[in-house]
Amino acid sequence: MTAPKPDTEGRSRPRVLVAEDEAIIRLDLVETLRELGYDVVAAVGDGAKAVELAAVLKPDLVILDVAMPVLDGLGAAEQIVSAGVAPVLMLTAFSQR
Repeated sequence: MTAPKPDTEGRSRPRVLVAEDEAIIRLDLVETLRELGYDVVAAVGDGAKAVELAAVLKPDLVILDVAMPVLDGLGAAEQIVSAGVAPVLMLTAFSQR
């Protein structure tokens, strides 16, 4: 990943909401995004909370894990995208091994 380029119109860094139920992965992802210059506005552990906060915070991007409690990432993505809140990037650490 490369760091976001400075905005020539003086706008703030890209705002990202992260939803990942595995705490260590969530913390690592948040740390990496911040080191790259992104503004992580929230980091939550379930899809329902992601939908709720995305509607309020209006991030530039929502990163969702696929498998999460309460509401999975696919269901959360459907709600966030259909409401026109933000684009969604799906993430998973799932392996078939």
